[in-house]
Amino acid sequence: MTQRELDVRHVAHDLPSHAAPGEVLAVRLELENTGSETWHASSPRGDHVGLAVHWNGTVVANHVLPRAQVRPGERVVLFFALEVPLAAGSQRLELKLVRYQVAVFCDRGADWLSHVIEVGAQAPERNARLWAGLQRCDPWHYIPTRGLAHLRDGTPLPVFIERAQGCHLWDVSGRRYLDYTMGWGSVLLGYAHPEVRAALERASASGPTLAFPQPVEIEVAERLCEDFPGAEMVCFAKNGSDACTFAARMARQFTGKRTILFSGYHGWQDFWVEQVGFERTGVAPRDPAQIFRFPFHDLDSFRALYEQHRGDLAAVFVEPSPWAGDGLGFEPDSDPLFLRTLARMVREAGALFVVDEIVTGYRYPEKSAQAAKGVQADLTCLGKAIASGSPLAAVVGRADIFKSALPRAFYAATFHAEAHSLAAARASIDVYRREPVAAHVWDYGTRLRAGIEALVQQLGVEAQMWGPPFRMNLRFTRSDAALVRVERTLLQQELLRAGVTTLAGGIMLPCYAHDEATLRTTLEAWGAALQTIARAAQRGNWDELLEIPLLVDG
Repeated sequence: MTQRELDVRHVAHDLPSHAAPGEVLAVRLELENTGSETWHASSPRGDHVGLAVHWNGTVVANHVLPRAQVRPGERVVLFFALEVPLAAGSQRLELKLVRYQVAVFCDRGADWLSHVIEVGAQAPERNARLWAGLQRCDPWHYIPTRGLAHLRDGTPLPVFIERAQGCHLWDVSGRRYLDYTMGWGSVLLGYAHPEVRAALERASASGPTLAFPQPVEIEVAERLCEDFPGAEMVCFAKNGSDACTFAARMARQFTGKRTILFSGYHGWQDFWVEQVGFERTGVAPRDPAQIFRFPFHDLDSFRALYEQHRGDLAAVFVEPSPWAGDGLGFEPDSDPLFLRTLARMVREAGALFVVDEIVTGYRYPEKSAQAAKGVQADLTCLGKAIASGSPLAAVVGRADIFKSALPRAFYAATFHAEAHSLAAARASIDVYRREPVAAHVWDYGTRLRAGIEALVQQLGVEAQMWGPPFRMNLRFTRSDAALVRVERTLLQQELLRAGVTTLAGGIMLPCYAHDEATLRTTLEAWGAALQTIARAAQRGNWDELLEIPLLVDG
């Protein structure tokens, strides 16, 4: 195979000559395309261009280009995290721009950037030791800084969290953060809520998993049936993906049909991700396909799919206020007429209407989006907040569906009725029933969103707040996707600098523990972050300001 070298000039870099063992560095590398070919960040043929990172002759990482293409004569700045080896002494780093093809690493270029870093002999810091272990054997976590433990001015960044209380986190350096990630939105009451913690302590005196049913399982099932419209029976699970998958199986068994239409995110398991594609999931697509997406609040698109598939329609899944994806964040709160129209049409086709309330359950003052919108599902998927941080999910719905379909929808989860999580759920639900949890979250979120919107307008940032009060984000509105990614990353960085943790560049889920003091602190942090973004937009010095690696779009 003929190999053409990539013509590239290394314009500048900020690699140090000395580093601590295991330290994670933020590296800025500026390259110029001095050849005649355009570099592409992705390609259907797999011959895209990327940066290969070698330590002492061994490839340890590959990084994609930060924008779709780099034309001849253009420059590009790559900003990435670099893990320094733990071993002391001279370590040779080599960086090379390469062209990949069909998943084969091709050594096509001759212009290496070779650099020696002297690694100190001191014992690695705790963050560095933990990070090395994480990368070696368990790297699948949310770490927005890619292991970078501090900014250039020494400000700590959260990599590993030591403890959590209320709406605050403490990292291993002892720094406290005001948190809005809230356990991926599962912790509605706040971390280590006193009543939930006490329930878990009492439950810990007994074994959590038995082959026989325990009373707490029935007590939680009864509460869920009382709190969600149309719920007559319950099946428990460990996460929302379990619940959605089981609901899909029951719908197909009950109706004898196979096709599912959906709007929203319904988990990582095979029934849902087969529509995403084999390349991204490892799940083989069906031919013909059996699951199809329609845009949120788009009845015309739904009707088109509905008419095409109604003869084999098993179910329609809808998530109130779903995730829009592609870095956009969340859709607005659902329109009652939209949900009611879906429910009517689905039932006219003899299919099941499934409402995914994994996020919205107990986040409405009426306990559910269904009750708030005046609609009733045949099956409802629950998770996240029902146990306020403990691993529990559930499917609730009509008794006739459960009695008919459950015995034929194979489900054999060992830990589905694990009693410690059920004890946490019982305590959490009792708090939701007794105290104005959802009302507080809506009020707090409404004021938080309004405060950020005012800052955006005041500073002239091209963005707008999106999503309902209980789950929101800032959506940058520029047409340049690469620059939007930079803006999101800079927002995340500056919020972390101020001690506020969010998801993926500004996604926030308020909880019951957020109060007036945290609202003031949050708006101060957002004000400082947005000022930095506004100044960067005026000066165009984005690359100079970034200190953490670019966020991954999703």
